[in-house]
Amino acid sequence: MHTIHATLDHPDAAPGNRNLYCFTDPATGLVGEPLMEEATSVIQHLFIFNDEQPGPVTILFTDDEAEAAATEVDSGFLCTLSDPQPARDGTDYTLVVTYPRPVEEAFNCGQAFLGAYLTVWLCPALLRYFPAVPSALNVWICPE
Repeated sequence: MHTIHATLDHPDAAPGNRNLYCFTDPATGLVGEPLMEEATSVIQHLFIFNDEQPGPVTILFTDDEAEAAATEVDSGFLCTLSDPQPARDGTDYTLVVTYPRPVEEAFNCGQAFLGAYLTVWLCPALLRYFPAVPSALNVWICPE
């Protein structure tokens, strides 16, 4: 399981990325790395769904289904990313919120997004965590 801590207005983010969720991970050499527009939008909408102001998040992610199933968190949202497609020097994934169920229902009826399935682009920094593009990812997004 990989873990990153991301925030808006990250102190090490490039000036053009201050409005995006960014993180620093010394283990991979990533500093002020942005999560880009699609991922930032997902995080912000999950806060909106909870009637909260967007704030810092801990993101746990793995390509191992058993590891994901065994992971317990106190709060947050589980998203599944699948169907990877090469795009813009990175990878487009189809994202579905899979836990908790009420969020999935809200996504389906358009309360948070226009549809349950979103395309989220992940940049080549993903390969700092995996030797090849994973066929699927399980991602916990947990407000801090």
